[in-house]
Amino acid sequence: MRHIQSSHDLSIHFLNENGFDGSAFKVQIKEKTEPRRITVPHGQERIDAISTASTHGKLFHATGGTHLTSDDIFIATEKKVREGEISTLKKKKEKCTQMHMQSVETDAKELLERGPPYKLPELKAILKYHQVKGCSSLNKPAAEAKLQEII
Repeated sequence: MRHIQSSHDLSIHFLNENGFDGSAFKVQIKEKTEPRRITVPHGQERIDAISTASTHGKLFHATGGTHLTSDDIFIATEKKVREGEISTLKKKKEKCTQMHMQSVETDAKELLERGPPYKLPELKAILKYHQVKGCSSLNKPAAEAKLQEII
């Protein structure tokens, strides 16, 4: 483009120097600018932006106005579905953990009210209630020693 513009300017200068009206041919070539891409095709950032886009404007911004490839759309859609499944599973896990901790708490309180002697599974339940790490691998004397430390 610049080469064409410079030769055009030189020709106009030649016409003006030889007594002709070169200004009639004076034209400035406008350089086209390529749209800047915000994301790279098939990149993780692009897939994230497409999956979170809720409007056409956001989708246009994510793609930089270029065409969507089918892979990008399919991956972004699948990502949105999987993230939804993950959030529901996390909620289920949290709910189950809370229920399990409540059952452990009630069991441990009943055992503590009843008092010793405790069997090994009962000791493990009490230690689990007190959130002692590694209590599942302890033998009975070690579990009784840990319980004495806590109580």
